[in-house]
Amino acid sequence: MNKLISLVFLFISLITFGQTYEEKIAKKSCECISKDSETENLNDLLKKCIVSSKIDVENNDTSEKDNRQFTVEGIRKTFSDVSKLVIEECPSLRTKVFEKKKQEFYRLSDNQKANEYFEKGNQLQDKEQFKLAIEQYEKAIKKDKKFVMAYDHLGVAYRMKNDLNKAIKTYKKSLEIFPEGDFALLNIAAIYSMKENETEAQNFYQNLINFYPENPEGYYGNGKTNLILGNNEIALKNTLESIILYKNQNSNKISDAENLLNFVHAKMKEDKELDKFNEIIKEYNFELKE
Repeated sequence: MNKLISLVFLFISLITFGQTYEEKIAKKSCECISKDSETENLNDLLKKCIVSSKIDVENNDTSEKDNRQFTVEGIRKTFSDVSKLVIEECPSLRTKVFEKKKQEFYRLSDNQKANEYFEKGNQLQDKEQFKLAIEQYEKAIKKDKKFVMAYDHLGVAYRMKNDLNKAIKTYKKSLEIFPEGDFALLNIAAIYSMKENETEAQNFYQNLINFYPENPEGYYGNGKTNLILGNNEIALKNTLESIILYKNQNSNKISDAENLLNFVHAKMKEDKELDKFNEIIKEYNFELKE
């Protein structure tokens, strides 16, 4: 696996207190990473952005002149400290890492026979012959135990047959192989909501947000589940986040999110929380459409 991907998961849960100098470089590095769409190798991208950001900070911020490092050891330490900060704090880098992993796992199998069973399953699923599709997906998985797409499509087939427990079990197997799989995370969350287990649904929607902060589906789902759980303020913030992201993506699902916002408003009005509602939407520079 890519060394940078390993680094991300090594440091993702650490709390790193970098000095102001390192934090400035890390912030500029994150901006550099988010703008770069050409550098494919993530290690090269990280190095390039840290080096250019370090030079930028040292040349343009007079307060940081004394922090400039000239020894090999000092430069290495600065690079290491900044790398940890960027890996922990930069959503753009995390998104690129997970997108890289998606390319690794969301693909056909190296086993040709597994692919043949998988394609037959898809054809049967398109014809709504879900029982027969399940048989083909299971054959594909027997040929390739790590075939994430086969597990995900098998989960869909079970869900369409309304066999929700088997669908959940299947998606969990998919997540054992690829814990950051957005397809499985979104679908297992939706199924738990169908089973009226909003606490479990919330957990998976939150995981989706953590891994893919630019995906509105996690926020929208989290908004719905928290509204049901009575966590009105959390529901409101997540709903607003989803509206912003849907709007940025020109998605027609923004209407669903706006309808959810109306439900949140009605619930907070009922619970005499309109002052808090107005305070939060003001923070988001948002106005409710009456």
